[in-house]
Amino acid sequence: MGQVKSLVAKEAMQILNLAYNETTERMLNASIKIVNVSGVEIARSIMENMSPGLSNEAFLKARQSLWTGESTKYCQRALDERGTTPEIMGIQTERFICEGGGVPIYNGQSLIGAIGISLDDENNEGAHDIAFRSVVQAGFSTQKN
Repeated sequence: MGQVKSLVAKEAMQILNLAYNETTERMLNASIKIVNVSGVEIARSIMENMSPGLSNEAFLKARQSLWTGESTKYCQRALDERGTTPEIMGIQTERFICEGGGVPIYNGQSLIGAIGISLDDENNEGAHDIAFRSVVQAGFSTQKN
């Protein structure tokens, strides 16, 4: 069997369930969105008390991690190293997010999707950590191997 080139629903649901379980165990309200390599949302969980804005933010984090191939936590550094801007990468400046919660999903050298998590307590470090662990526990990586 060859290497997965795009995240599919089965893998996305595995990652989603890991993230969902951790947020509920920690009693956090979260919006979790997962996109495939084309940027299409293929899995999501929006807890009852989440605002629509935070739900959209989770999607934007996932898309931005997909487009940059980097965690939203480190995206400004990545852009600086590449000598580029959000606009050149197709990201509107007002939608550029430099806080934790968006993590790319790699299978070996291939970027196959991304996850975005927003928490209602503005704990973006916590969102990053949950996203990172969920991807790794599902057998994928958050960077090229």
